[in-house]
Amino acid sequence: MKLRPTRELFAYWNSVRRARAAPDRLEFDPAAIRDILADVFLLEVDAAGRYPVRLPGTRVNAVFGGDLRGRSFLDMWSRPSARRDLARLMRAVSDEAVGFVAGVSALAGVDETTTEFELLALPMRQDGRTHARIIGALACAATPAWLGRDAARLIEMTSLRILTQQSLRGPGPAARRRAHLTVYDGGKTQIAVDGGRSL
Repeated sequence: MKLRPTRELFAYWNSVRRARAAPDRLEFDPAAIRDILADVFLLEVDAAGRYPVRLPGTRVNAVFGGDLRGRSFLDMWSRPSARRDLARLMRAVSDEAVGFVAGVSALAGVDETTTEFELLALPMRQDGRTHARIIGALACAATPAWLGRDAARLIEMTSLRILTQQSLRGPGPAARRRAHLTVYDGGKTQIAVDGGRSL
């Protein structure tokens, strides 16, 4: 993880969950991550697989040009293939209690300015249910000039690291290239992305 919001959210999530696969939402204290809350979002794991946004950070709202509450997180992606890939990843987060961090390319404005983001998604329990919530962060290295004026469209993942329970406990996994992605191995989880190929 390269950026402060994703690093800090992951560190806090990891400290709250302790030895468990995921922490409970009631254990999360927003004050503990108040410096990065603008970049944080909370998604519902719904039966329809839409992953509606429940709590969007103010900067996450600004990236997409309005209040995201209730909107499908998958709809933020302009390409159907990217939406399918993200849906597979989200199912792995909720079904297998894994997380992921990805580099994401976005376009914004009439001149289609390209901005690179880092996306983190982590499982969260609620009321004892494992298929309940996904907490995440969407951050970029510097505030883009278009923020607050234009809305971004997420295009594709440029790198991907799956955070399995094994990789969270062990040493850092090795990287390898797969098409346009950098893939980090970590445990038994295999997620089909990038045109249906298994990573």
